[in-house]
Amino acid sequence: MQQYVSGASARRRRFAVTVDGVRHEVIVEELDASPGEGAAAGGASPAGASTAGAAAPSRETSPPPPAADAGANGVSADGWVAAPMPGTVTEVEVEVGDQVEAGDVLVILTAMKLENEINAPVAGKVKAVAVAEGDTVNIGDRLVQLDAGGAGR
Repeated sequence: MQQYVSGASARRRRFAVTVDGVRHEVIVEELDASPGEGAAAGGASPAGASTAGAAAPSRETSPPPPAADAGANGVSADGWVAAPMPGTVTEVEVEVGDQVEAGDVLVILTAMKLENEINAPVAGKVKAVAVAEGDTVNIGDRLVQLDAGGAGR
């Protein structure tokens, strides 16, 4: 490995990298970190060097928020069960007025060629069904509205 010095604040290093069986030679410039520079400004830090104090690039990795004000039981304050993933509604297992127990299948959603059962998170009476077979849904779309107060038989 050869080292080229192009100034007091920068060093260039030459590396050989193999990608998919093809050898590539690359030259990487190491920059001395100064205020405002570093990973966030596109500079590189030397191998093994501490990056404490340098701004790290921010990458949004958290999942999208659940349907509007969904509680810990998976039902929003107004009783809606939302789609946990995008997909196509394969079957609707309930109708308005049906009594369901926690765990009963409400809808079968096909996503990535897999059938996913969307279960009732709580017992209750079905107030509304917002989807039909063949509908395409996205994460958070309303599927079935339950009235947990209507669970009594």
